[in-house]
Amino acid sequence: MISKQILMESTHTAPPEVRGPRVLQFELFSSCIDSGFWSALTRKKLDVYGLDETAKSIHGYYSIGSAAFLPCFMNVDHASFEATPSTDSHTYPLHGKLQNFNTIEKFRDSDKQLITDGEANELWNLIMSGEALVNPSLLSRFTLLSFVDLKKYIYSYWFLFPALVYPDALVHETEPRPIQEAFTGEEISHITNFVAKLPKEQNAFLIAHDADGAMEILLIRDLPLIVKDNRKVTLCVCDPSVRADNPGWTVRNVLAMFAYHVRSSPEYRRVQLVCFRQRFRDGLRDVSHSLVLDLRIVFTPNQTMGQTLIPKAVGWERTEKGKLGSRHVNLSAQMDPKKLAEQAVDLNLKLMRWRLVPELDLPLIQRTKCLILGSGTLGCNVARCLMGWGIFDLTFVDNSVVSFSNPVRQSLFSFSDCLDGGKEKSIAAVEAVQRIFPGVCATAHQMNIPMPGHPISESMRGKVDETITLLEALIEKNDVVFLLMDTRESRWLPTLIGASKRKVCKINYFLFEISIWASGTDKPVTSISISLRRSL
Repeated sequence: MISKQILMESTHTAPPEVRGPRVLQFELFSSCIDSGFWSALTRKKLDVYGLDETAKSIHGYYSIGSAAFLPCFMNVDHASFEATPSTDSHTYPLHGKLQNFNTIEKFRDSDKQLITDGEANELWNLIMSGEALVNPSLLSRFTLLSFVDLKKYIYSYWFLFPALVYPDALVHETEPRPIQEAFTGEEISHITNFVAKLPKEQNAFLIAHDADGAMEILLIRDLPLIVKDNRKVTLCVCDPSVRADNPGWTVRNVLAMFAYHVRSSPEYRRVQLVCFRQRFRDGLRDVSHSLVLDLRIVFTPNQTMGQTLIPKAVGWERTEKGKLGSRHVNLSAQMDPKKLAEQAVDLNLKLMRWRLVPELDLPLIQRTKCLILGSGTLGCNVARCLMGWGIFDLTFVDNSVVSFSNPVRQSLFSFSDCLDGGKEKSIAAVEAVQRIFPGVCATAHQMNIPMPGHPISESMRGKVDETITLLEALIEKNDVVFLLMDTRESRWLPTLIGASKRKVCKINYFLFEISIWASGTDKPVTSISISLRRSL
């Protein structure tokens, strides 16, 4: 009898060399948690779950198209809380439970054995009832225990990927070999096309072989019929592992189900297993790393006579050090809403560079400081555009207040800014951009810029000198100056100072056409057109 201790162990490394038959090992899942999952869990805890500690249904997914150097990942993200799992051409769903505890003590002291036994009972019932034959993805399961420290944004968690210890053992009859050594190219193409058309809940299927060499691909629910007809069968499972010697964790429960349904048929105690894997290379589907294993199923006498006891289950994830225990992640920096906003904006800019302008120098753009002279229609829209491109060091200058006619044209202002005589435009603009994006570095200055042809009284000379000194300092400090005032006279002095300091000065005219139409006519009553000009 093969040792139960060896059977119950799961490892990421190849088994040591032993004498006698080599027991089949399985690669345990490695959890891969997107930060969006923790953000969604935080919202659920605050808005939905409250103090409720009962288990909630969630879902994850795994891929059968991972790169050769990656472990057997199980993924959860923000979409894990949605009612329907979202998968693509090479991912398959995992059915999960989330049990979130209110205190770290409850999380730490939860009865792990009771949870494991409960999962074993559910898996065994799915197999015995035949429900898993109809929907084999029900055997791909996980349980997530968690505690969320909402004050410090520290998340404690522990995954269980339950797998039944059944049958007594699965033994290699031969060494694993690639799929092309067991099937012809035409047969592999047939299998690949069949998998592409399978619903995602069908992550396992069968190949029935006739005496004349013909093969028929069938759903796994046809297993009892195949056994009844005494046809040779190959079990195929969509495998998340990329190892050259062992299948992934989802294969284990499918093999347990297969063994249960053939336990009373000695001729099926030797089974060929196809671990189906695929990846895309140069736009083409590649399944050459799929494995074929020839296995011998070893039962105990009780198992062949109809086992009544529920098998044990294993599958608790280990820490990074290889020990059984929970994991912890500190997202205090990332979970700050301001930090999340900064990360989202940064990602958006990088996507624009990656997809549209690879040569775009984002660090240079983000270091650019802009002085916006004039906080009206042009100033508001230029500021929004600059923020959209990652420029967040803005200085607003204006000399007026927000009036009731401004908010409909000037996008940074609202009706409340017009009350009580109107808020100073530069200050209102700064407050608006900070509401839009808290990471912006914006300052405001109210000033009347001296203009040629406008006499200055003796009493105003001191104030004008201070204004010119401040204006020179602002132009010196910033890299780009936007001259967005209403009149040419008001732009004259900043242009002169900017030229003397070799600064980039931009003058923008946003011009438009308005047509007013009368009801029931096909011609405009009046049209106002202004040509677009832009000077640098």
